[in-house]
Amino acid sequence: MVPNVSSETPALVMPRALCQSYTQTRTSVVWINEYSDGGSTRRAITNDSRRSWRLQQRLTNALIEVPGATGFRGRDPKVYQSAQIETLNDFYIATKNGLTSFWFYDLFETAPRFSYDPTGIAEQGRYAVRFLGGFDRTFFLGRASAVFSLIEVHA
Repeated sequence: MVPNVSSETPALVMPRALCQSYTQTRTSVVWINEYSDGGSTRRAITNDSRRSWRLQQRLTNALIEVPGATGFRGRDPKVYQSAQIETLNDFYIATKNGLTSFWFYDLFETAPRFSYDPTGIAEQGRYAVRFLGGFDRTFFLGRASAVFSLIEVHA
């Protein structure tokens, strides 16, 4: 069961490096009444659709050293992690493991197109969202990949 999410105004903005490769979906809640003769009556319950985004992207090859971590069986004293994976980890923790909402810029809807406001003041293309579950990370030799979903939060 998903815990309650606060509906306060978001204070954080998702970093631009994590807003670049996604698929957007819209969901409308509809009431459907089906009859025995095969007919049906359909009516929208809400006026607005709810947006969600699924982001999947390769992350940078730039590696940073993780302080205090040891490698496999302590053989390698240095463990490296992708800089963008570290950004995603830090941002996820800053949102209290996905429980608080934040601003996300749909770069296709901003004006001018593909612009980004790190302060969160620009309203065009900006959505209040939260993480939908956690995120999956896959590490390859010299690169990493992350998959996560966002869902729009209505105040």
